[in-house]
Amino acid sequence: MKVLVFSYNAIIQDLTPFEHFTLLCLFRQYPGTNRKEIVALVGMDPVKRESGISVKGKTRISKRGSHEVRKRLYEATLSAARCNPSVGKIYQKLKARGKPDKAARIAAARKLLIIAHAVYRNQEMYCRPESEDA
Repeated sequence: MKVLVFSYNAIIQDLTPFEHFTLLCLFRQYPGTNRKEIVALVGMDPVKRESGISVKGKTRISKRGSHEVRKRLYEATLSAARCNPSVGKIYQKLKARGKPDKAARIAAARKLLIIAHAVYRNQEMYCRPESEDA
């Protein structure tokens, strides 16, 4: 039986040990999930508000998942948007398009979740891209 290790240094330096532990609990609770499923389990999947042809609302996140995990990812994104080129690129691109700050941060948090899940699933070290071309 292979023991899965999720150490503080092995994943992403932008996350605190408490955020690492929160994500570890999530990933171990739902083994074998893909990126789409893990995003939905956290509640960061987009949901359109529509009713027939007359009501067309804004697209929002579903918020169906764990509030604590969303909160931890949002907090981690505050520093990751400045320090991590992969996350920062998403954040800057959305801000340049005129998206609100919170919407850009949620998208960056989703990217951080996908990166963390990929590192956990593949059991590899995370190599932060050095350039802005991430």
